[in-house]
Amino acid sequence: MEPLHTEAVVLSMTDYTSSKKIVHILTPTLGKVNCIVSGISTKKGKALRAYLQPSYQIQCVLVKQSMRQNLYQLKEASLTNSYHAIPYDIMKSSQAFFLCEVLNKLTVEETHTNILHEFVVNAFNLLDINDQGSENFHIVFLFQLIKIQGYELTQDKLQQYIVNNELASTNFSCNKLQFDLLNSLRWNRGIRNKWIEIIIIHIERTLNISLKIKSLDVVKQIFA
Repeated sequence: MEPLHTEAVVLSMTDYTSSKKIVHILTPTLGKVNCIVSGISTKKGKALRAYLQPSYQIQCVLVKQSMRQNLYQLKEASLTNSYHAIPYDIMKSSQAFFLCEVLNKLTVEETHTNILHEFVVNAFNLLDINDQGSENFHIVFLFQLIKIQGYELTQDKLQQYIVNNELASTNFSCNKLQFDLLNSLRWNRGIRNKWIEIIIIHIERTLNISLKIKSLDVVKQIFA
């Protein structure tokens, strides 16, 4: 089969065998793709592995393994954008890892949507360079993500998840969940955790799923 050259955002990398990894990537034309990376313990494989961290933006070469499955061999990869802060800032790297885990669970394989890929790329670029209000970035990202996915959390729906005294607070306004308003958000740990809880409940009820995010506790602790 002919190799496919595409841009992608790495969502996760897990062990497959001692010498192979399974990598999940988000592409603009194929949606979420499952890839096998072979020879990961070799010198070339170790160099390739360095590019396959969650949130990293890459240009890669894929070869489809089977016509019946969404499974590709990832042959080559190189960075298309080198982050300056995400790999070195524990808060930003934790947010990026958490958001990639959510994306990996919510994105349907081979959902062809350039809009989602563009949103994720632009959002991670903003996380990398933005310093003001970045502690609330992951919440705004989740809110915007579910809007793109088609199950937006509106102010009316918000009333189903919070009690009256919380609803009266200006902290719980969907209109504030915009990237350009990050600097104006003055949330404490309790407000942040409540927003995450609300969004996850909304996703679970809308999609009728149980959304278990392993990295959620880490994000909650870091932004205490």
